[in-house]
This record gives sequence, structure tokens and C-alpha cells, in this order.
Amino acid sequence: MNDYIGFVYIWTNKINGKKYIGLHKGKVDDGYIGSGVLFKRAIDKHGIESFNRQILYFEYESEENLYQREFDIINEFNAVKDREFYNTTNYDPKYVEFQKGARTRVFSDETKELIRQARTGTIALEETKQKMSESQKNRIFSEEHRKKLSDSQKGDKNHQSGKKWYNNGEIDKTFYPDERPDGWVLGRLRGVFKGKDNPFYGKTHTNETKKKISESRKRK
Repeated sequence: MNDYIGFVYIWTNKINGKKYIGLHKGKVDDGYIGSGVLFKRAIDKHGIESFNRQILYFEYESEENLYQREFDIINEFNAVKDREFYNTTNYDPKYVEFQKGARTRVFSDETKELIRQARTGTIALEETKQKMSESQKNRIFSEEHRKKLSDSQKGDKNHQSGKKWYNNGEIDKTFYPDERPDGWVLGRLRGVFKGKDNPFYGKTHTNETKKKISESRKRK
């Protein structure tokens, strides 16, 4: 009994009945509990005293056999897919190598190439293009949405000419043609700033200023 190299265990939450399956390379009484992320969160929440542990299997020959037995038992309970378990993953020993007591996932050349493409964005880019293309093909607008688009396009046309000057007989103001209030007519008031009311009354422009004004008018 004392010469086993490890064992497979199952913890059961006495409060809600949820379980966790795992393995440990060591002894039953060495203080090891478990490494599952959700399982450890449950322990932090409920306390280890709220759990019971049962030993399902002892391994005496090799670590490979121990990992294989854990893999098989997790599958037997369907623990990864069953919500009554805290298990979230189950590594197939065929794709795991053991080095210095630790297990590392082993990928085939095909899988390595897919990982490389994913990291460089090749796969993501192609998948995104495909999804965008399918989305555009399957895009269906409701009548309400089509009306909004139509109204929006009409509004753009009405505003293409830009704002213009209008007056109501007292003041000048700019409006878009389709937004002109009643009583306002196209054009600006004349003579409001003639004579002494003009801020430039009695002033003359220099040749340089006249040249700038002329160039400005030409650009307009």
C-alpha cells in the first residue's frame, strides 16, 4: 500500500453536492487538496471542512498510467460537461509528455501550424472576411429602417447647397434652404451699414490689403 506513486481522487461538496476529480503524485496524507480553478474557488467560499474526499484509484507503476487513469475516470463521469462537477479540462495523455515530474501538452505539426497562423492573424483575418461577407449577404432591412435611410439621403441632398443668407426685413441670418422660416427672403439687407454706420467709413485700404481682398474674392 505504501509503495504507490499517486492516486486519483474525488472531492464532494457537502453543501451543494458538486464534485471534483483529480490526481496527485504523492501520499494521501501529505496535505495536498487539488488544483482546479473552480474547485479552489469553492474551497475559498465554503471551506475545506465542507468537502469529503474519496480515493478512486492508486497507481503503483508509472506516472503515464496515473494520468491515463485520471483521464479515463473524468470521461466516465463526463465531469467536464456535467455542471455538477468543478472540472473544466481533461488532457488526453496521448498529447502530453512528462518531463521532470511535470506534464506538457504536445501538439502535432498541423496543430502547430494552426497556432502559428492564429498568432500572426492569418486565420483571424480570413475568418473575419468570411463572416463580414456572409453578414452582408444575409442583411435584411426593415421597412422602418429603409424609410430612415431614405429620409437621411433626402436630407443630405437638401443640404448639399449649404447655408444661404436670408433676411426678415430687420436682420440677416443664414439657413439651409429647407430650414428657412416663414417670412424670411433670400438675400441680405442693403444699406444697413452705409455711411457713418459702416465701421470702415472714412478709412482707406492699403494696396496690400486691396490685393488680399481681391485674391480672397477670386477664391470664393
